[in-house]
Amino acid sequence: MTRFIVFHKFPAAATQDEVLAAVRAVVNGFPKDTQWLRCWVAQKGDALFCEWESPEETDLWAVLKKGADLFPVEAVYPVTVIDPDWFDE
Repeated sequence: MTRFIVFHKFPAAATQDEVLAAVRAVVNGFPKDTQWLRCWVAQKGDALFCEWESPEETDLWAVLKKGADLFPVEAVYPVTVIDPDWFDE
């Protein structure tokens, strides 16, 4: 399973109801084996970084398009996890 970091522009003027509706549209339509793991909002508040697992980037894009009106996708990066525990002696 491939991990991805997705960079979104965070909507500055979005209401809570708009955010919840966009998130519901996304989470209610995951293809098989695609999973949203977590998100981080930049402290400046203008960027959202979300971690996903999906077998294919095309499967992930199918999900991301559902929330793109409120959370436009700036970039999708396939990533590899580096765990600090690997370096414990």
